[in-house]
Amino acid sequence: MRDFILPIVVSPAIFSGQVGIIDEALGFNAEGLDIIKTAWGGCWTLTLSKKCRQVEAEEWIEEGLARHVEMYNPETVPIFEGYVSEVRANIGALSLTVGPLLDYVANRVRVIYSTMDYSNVPPVPGMRVPTDWADDVESQLKYGIIERTKSLSGADPTLADQARDLMLQEMREPRRRERENVGSSTTPSIELVIRGYIDWLKAYTYTSTTTGLITATAKLQNVLGADPNSIFSTDYTLIETNSSSVGAWEDEDRSGWTLGKGLTAIGDSSNNRWLLGFRPGRQPFYKPVPTAPAYTRRMTDPAQWTELFGNLSRVMPYDVEPGEWLVYTDLMIGRSTPADIRVDPRYLFIEENAFTVPWALRLEGGEFGRLDQLLARQTGTAGAAS
Repeated sequence: MRDFILPIVVSPAIFSGQVGIIDEALGFNAEGLDIIKTAWGGCWTLTLSKKCRQVEAEEWIEEGLARHVEMYNPETVPIFEGYVSEVRANIGALSLTVGPLLDYVANRVRVIYSTMDYSNVPPVPGMRVPTDWADDVESQLKYGIIERTKSLSGADPTLADQARDLMLQEMREPRRRERENVGSSTTPSIELVIRGYIDWLKAYTYTSTTTGLITATAKLQNVLGADPNSIFSTDYTLIETNSSSVGAWEDEDRSGWTLGKGLTAIGDSSNNRWLLGFRPGRQPFYKPVPTAPAYTRRMTDPAQWTELFGNLSRVMPYDVEPGEWLVYTDLMIGRSTPADIRVDPRYLFIEENAFTVPWALRLEGGEFGRLDQLLARQTGTAGAAS
């Protein structure tokens, strides 16, 4: 039994235009509950399971995808936010799964195709030509606008349009999977996989006909502003200035996800690593890796408390944030601290933190250098100037 409750509030999908609360007791009824947050991405996944009535399990299967989920600590401070990506239900001997949402749904699609010139030996492909976009408005209202582009070679305009229309027809609804174990029976239950809103960078492509160079920060804001679902907050106060020059032009149908990866991969002019993600409120952050620790821990502490660096105030496991440094104060006691803490084994950069109710916390870290950022800028990642 856990001695505290992490409140979880379920609301309609952000893009639905609906307001109100669907469920504010999910945290009280949940059994298994795991949270993962990452340095790149921020809120990553929240997984929970609970027993329920059959009618509730059926309702989650039919209506649960894309719902907005917020989790709070006992002091009502938001600690996780995401959307329902996948629903798994067990009813009697039957197991049903719907989703993951963005892996299988597409409701705004097109095909880029090229004809083949068979007068040459060997035949050569012609110019690549895109079809018009095709939309399924009903699917978009329910699941948000999710774009997908497919490539074909050796096609004509008629075949390309047919492929586009069939793709839209088959991908307008999420994938469902069923498994029945005859002879077994379980109490009805659901498992929800809630993913952070960084995922929605995958849902659209970004194009720009602007020429010349702009800063990495300006390009990132342009990419975020192109979100067709208006999911991301326009509060950019957590986006720091990265003056690295990148190309403004984009015509390669790259997703917001790919560009976001590229704009962090290039780092800055000092080859520092940068991070991108979203805090609760869908507020984006874009910043370099810090150079000083935020947390301390003593390995000899039986309770394994994490404490704030400097004042030793205890930090609850669900409040520990990734993308920060933690220092072990009782490891290699008396050794001097190097100017670059990346090479000091007493310092852990938190790439990922995984919290399991009630008190389990797992931190993962690793080494990273500056060469990757330099090479990314030289190879033109995200339109970077070489």
